[in-house]
Amino acid sequence: MDLSILLGDLFAPAMLFFIIGMLTVFIKSDLEIPPEITKAAAIFLLISIGIEGGAEAVYALQKEAGLLTVILATAGIAIVVATISVVFNATIFSKIGFSTADAWATAGVYGAVSSATLVAAVGVAEAAAKAVPGELIYVGWMPAANVFLDAAGVIAAIFLGRMALARESRAKQAISIDKKGLFHEALVGYAIWLMLAGVIVGVLSSIFSPDRLDSANAFFDEMFAGILCIYLIDMGMLAARRLGELKALGSRLVLAIVAAFGLPQIWAGAAMLGMYGLHLAFPGMVGWGDAFVFAAMAGSASYISAPPALRAAIPEANPSTYLPMALALTFPFNLLVSFPLWKMMAQALWGAL
Repeated sequence: MDLSILLGDLFAPAMLFFIIGMLTVFIKSDLEIPPEITKAAAIFLLISIGIEGGAEAVYALQKEAGLLTVILATAGIAIVVATISVVFNATIFSKIGFSTADAWATAGVYGAVSSATLVAAVGVAEAAAKAVPGELIYVGWMPAANVFLDAAGVIAAIFLGRMALARESRAKQAISIDKKGLFHEALVGYAIWLMLAGVIVGVLSSIFSPDRLDSANAFFDEMFAGILCIYLIDMGMLAARRLGELKALGSRLVLAIVAAFGLPQIWAGAAMLGMYGLHLAFPGMVGWGDAFVFAAMAGSASYISAPPALRAAIPEANPSTYLPMALALTFPFNLLVSFPLWKMMAQALWGAL
């Protein structure tokens, strides 16, 4: 791979703003981004990704009806990867000294999807696609798989975690679980619902009002890169502030760091290979950029959508264990180290290097 391309990704404005956000905390600057601005930026980015994903799915299906099979297969792969990752990760966390509750809650965070990681991955894939407009690199519908990864990861962690806790205490009855409430939270929580809403708008508008959809997309496309930079500088500041909480892990810290960096590579790789299998089975329908985005979702760790549901369902778990790991370790590592690796892996599989 050309070194200039790798450096271009690492020194892209979005990535640099994330690093500057961390430096802002380290040098003790008085910079503060109001929470309202960060939330508004997140709303904009998630809706933008959802609209584009829904619209691109419709456009692709209009050109090739067989893509529906690929989309359904992607949803199936997402559910399988999320569920298996939760079980495997919980086992690993238990072996490095986490309590049963902490192991399953942390596994749930790692089985779910980081919206910020998804947003950043879409930015990388879209930039690559725009650089070579004539090639199939990123179709754009892949973010819709977020709901299947996120919901499957959270639900699996909650139900299997509660079963494990019940067995551990040898109790005949586990703590009462509001199953309907958990499913509702997993499927229509803040981040997922915004993206689903965008997908719905993108699908319906592309069918019945494509001209007006183009006008709306022009606004979102023009603003996306700049708002992403604002969002990531705040994420960098938040990640740096969480670093101090890692001290609570004590003697488990080293192994926790290894897990926080290593486990995402396993599941991103599994997701990537799943997409490559679809690429071989259905040539011309999945680009390496789509595989990269899917891998980024599978290799991320949620610190926004999953923790509230996990805290309610597994109250025995300590948030100071799973939140700092996801936000202060995995998130920055993925952006700065994993992204270039996953991009190269996707390009190598697709023969694009």
